[in-house]
Amino acid sequence: MPSTHRLQANFTNRIGSEILLPAGVKSMFFFGTGYDGNNGNRVAGGAAPSAIGTPTYSTNYVTVGYNGTTNNTIDTMNQRTSAMLAAGWTWAAVYRCTSSGATMGDIIQDGGGGGGAIPAIGSICGMSFQSPSSLNTYIISSTQSVRATFAMPQNSGNWHFLAITYSGGAAGTHTLNEFTNNIAGGTPATYVASALAAGNNSPCLGGNVPPGATSHTYLSDIAWAMISQGPMIQADLATLAAAVRPWLARRGIVM
Repeated sequence: MPSTHRLQANFTNRIGSEILLPAGVKSMFFFGTGYDGNNGNRVAGGAAPSAIGTPTYSTNYVTVGYNGTTNNTIDTMNQRTSAMLAAGWTWAAVYRCTSSGATMGDIIQDGGGGGGAIPAIGSICGMSFQSPSSLNTYIISSTQSVRATFAMPQNSGNWHFLAITYSGGAAGTHTLNEFTNNIAGGTPATYVASALAAGNNSPCLGGNVPPGATSHTYLSDIAWAMISQGPMIQADLATLAAAVRPWLARRGIVM
């Protein structure tokens, strides 16, 4: 059954309607030191996140990524079990990039549970952005190779709602889409994987830099993120984005 999530608020500081989360939701985060200051997993009974390095918290977001010396990451601790692999997954995040660096930065990558270990070469590990000025986002592999590109509309603002899904199994389809400028979602970027296997791989916010340490040096700010078992369809992701948007707006994050 789907679940809902409420944030505590009084009548004069009401955030918005309830967020209807997918049935397989494992983790949801609202980041920042302000408001209720809760940076943990908001899903009851869900895995507690594990920090790798030292993510930096601001009032309404967390800054993650490789700063040239340290890989600052939040491991969501949702490992790729056989059940997770068979069912597929959905990862979503509200992010922006404001830092300078090399050629690319990571939003969510598939790292090792509890330690950030690199998954097997060739496995697809998440979504990245090109640069603060570019509107390209990518499906990437553990070798940091770009497998598919999604070009966002030219009227993009700083904050973006991105989602990537995987249809499940050893050779499923990855689908990357954006729900900021086109609130219904555009034509997604897709990539068909091969030879994915179960293991301790876990989606990490801010990525898992090696072997891309020399190229993936942009930092990203993440205000909200969700990890779910099972791929959500585009219409349901658009509904989720519409529900999350007013909650974030009351926290000063406007898309």
